[in-house]
Amino acid sequence: QRIDTTGAPVLQLVVGHTLPDWNTGEVTSFIQGLGLPFDKVTPEIAHRVKANGTYVWEVKNLTQLLHNFHPHGWSFQHIETEFMDTANPGDPTLNYVVPATHLENKDTIGLPPRSVVGTSLTISRFAVTFTDAGREGRVAAAGKEPETQRSGGWLVHCHFLEHAAVGMMSFFQVIE
Repeated sequence: QRIDTTGAPVLQLVVGHTLPDWNTGEVTSFIQGLGLPFDKVTPEIAHRVKANGTYVWEVKNLTQLLHNFHPHGWSFQHIETEFMDTANPGDPTLNYVVPATHLENKDTIGLPPRSVVGTSLTISRFAVTFTDAGREGRVAAAGKEPETQRSGGWLVHCHFLEHAAVGMMSFFQVIE
């Protein structure tokens, strides 16, 4: 059954990475806000959602690489992917929307890369309901790390573990 997103709030995530460090060559990756690797994401920055609430995840890929989007704890439905080139907004070969080809619940999906260096991006949109069906009273999670009375938030990351290891990871908090 298709998730109804009428009036659903949008949760924006941005997938990307910095240029290599001049001295070390290291790259910092992120999925939460521009330039915020996992070690810099705080509970104040991380998304808060309501248990049993329906949302639209809008995930921007600023890179020329495919990244596998994977949230822990919930499945989602692909709605569409938009390809945009900000330098050439009127060019229909660079600016178009591809609707999802069929309805299915997913737990991981590839985020298509951008098509033009520097001026393009892709925006993938997903419907998600943070349902507690079958686990009533056990989905609330807040904070970055587990504590005695709190589990810590639900992880979302690039499923290429090399990317997650260099910061392409975040978390979201579910409030009952």
